[in-house]
Amino acid sequence: MLLCVGLLLMSYVSSDPWSATVQGRAWWCWRVGEGMASASSFSYWSNTACTTPNTTRTAPNTTRATPNATHTAPNTTRTTPNTTCTAPNTTHATPNTTRTTPNITRATPNTTRTALNTTRTTPNTITPLMGAVPHLTQPTPWKPPGPFEVVYPHLYHFILDQPDKCQGLDPFLVLMVPVAPWNREARDAVRATWGNQSLVSGVTIRRLFILGLADRTGLQEELFRESSEHHDLLQGDFLDSYRNLTIKTMLMMEWLVAHCPNAAYAAKVDTDMFLNVKLLIRLLDPHASRPKHNYITGAIITGGVVRRDKGSRWYMPPEVYPNPTYPLYISGNAYAFSMDLPGKILEASRVVKPIYLEDVYLGMCLEHLGLEPTPLPDPGLFHLWPLPYSRCHYTNIVSVTGMKPHQLLLYWADFHKAGPPCPHNPQTPP
Repeated sequence: MLLCVGLLLMSYVSSDPWSATVQGRAWWCWRVGEGMASASSFSYWSNTACTTPNTTRTAPNTTRATPNATHTAPNTTRTTPNTTCTAPNTTHATPNTTRTTPNITRATPNTTRTALNTTRTTPNTITPLMGAVPHLTQPTPWKPPGPFEVVYPHLYHFILDQPDKCQGLDPFLVLMVPVAPWNREARDAVRATWGNQSLVSGVTIRRLFILGLADRTGLQEELFRESSEHHDLLQGDFLDSYRNLTIKTMLMMEWLVAHCPNAAYAAKVDTDMFLNVKLLIRLLDPHASRPKHNYITGAIITGGVVRRDKGSRWYMPPEVYPNPTYPLYISGNAYAFSMDLPGKILEASRVVKPIYLEDVYLGMCLEHLGLEPTPLPDPGLFHLWPLPYSRCHYTNIVSVTGMKPHQLLLYWADFHKAGPPCPHNPQTPP
C-alpha cells in the first residue's frame, strides 16, 4: 500500500495531474485497497488505455469536453502500477474521430459528463458560413447625385407645413405656387393680386407657396416669421434649385393627396404669371354636377424636341433621355387639373424614371397612365410667351407669363379698374 502511494506521488509530480497515467494509478490504488485487483484487468488496461492518450483532441487548441474521453471501460481494475504506455504521443491518423462513448463515468464527485460537440468535421467549423458571405448584399456607398439626377421617389419632409389649410372645407380650387425661398417680393405680389383667396364670391379658394431649402444664411428665420404671419408656406427639406423642380412638383402632389383630398381642382402657377382667376373658375365650371376626372389642361406642347446642345438651359443628356422628342405635355408655367389625378401621377412616378424638366416628366407619367391633356376651347387661353398688357386682351386670357412683381401689381390694379366693357371672346366660357 505504501508502494502504491509513492508511485502515485511520483506520477503526479512528473505528469499532467489529469493524465491517463495518474488517473490509472489512482484507480489501481483504490482497487488494491479493496483487494479486488486482477491480472486480467491489468492486461486490458495496459493494451488499451495507454496507447492513445490524446484521442479527444482534433486540433492543438481543441477543448476537451471530458478529460477521460478515451476510456472505453472506465471500471476496469489494473494490477500492475508501473505499466509503460507503448505510444504516449501517437499521432492520430484520423484527427476528427467520433467518440463512441458519450457518457463517461468518473470516480470523482462529478460522476457523469456528457460529451458535447463530439463530432468535428474540420477544426474550422465556420467554413460553411464564410462560404456564404460573398452572396450577402453589401451596402452601396453614398455618392452625391449627378447634375442631371433627380432624387425621387424619396421620403422628404416639410419643415414648414399647413396641414389644416383645407380642413373642414371643400375647396373648389387650390392654387399651388412654386417659388424660391428668397423671393419674398414675388410672394407678396401674388398675395395682393391673383392669389387673394377671397377674389371670387361664393367660391372657396386656397393659396399655398411651395419652396425648398435656401443656401443663404439667416433666411430660414425670416421664413418662419413669414409663415407665422400668412400661414401659406410649404417648405420641403430639399435644396431649392432649377434642377430640383421635379422634386418640388411631386411634393406638391403628395401634399394635395394628404391634406386636400376633398378639393375639386388644383392649379400649379408660377409667380411670374398674370392669372385671370375668374376666367379660370368659369373654365372649370363650379356649377357642374361633379368635377371632371382625369382632367389636366394648359398650354399643350406637342412634338417637343430634346435639346442636345450643352449651352441650352434645357439640355438633356442622351443617357438620361435617349429619345429625340418628348411625349405630349403641358407647359409648367400654369396648368389646372382635377384632384383625382395627383394620386395616379404619384403611382406612375414609382416606375417612370424622373428627369429634371418637371413639366416633361409630368407628361411622361401621363403617358404611362394612358392619359392625355384636355385640349382648350381656345389654344391661346394659356399664353406661353410675354404679351404686352391690354385690359381687354387680358380679359380673354387665363394666364400670361413674364411678369415682374411691380408689373403684376400695376397691371392688376388697372385690370380691376372700372371701365367700358371689353368684347367677349366667343371661344371662352361666358
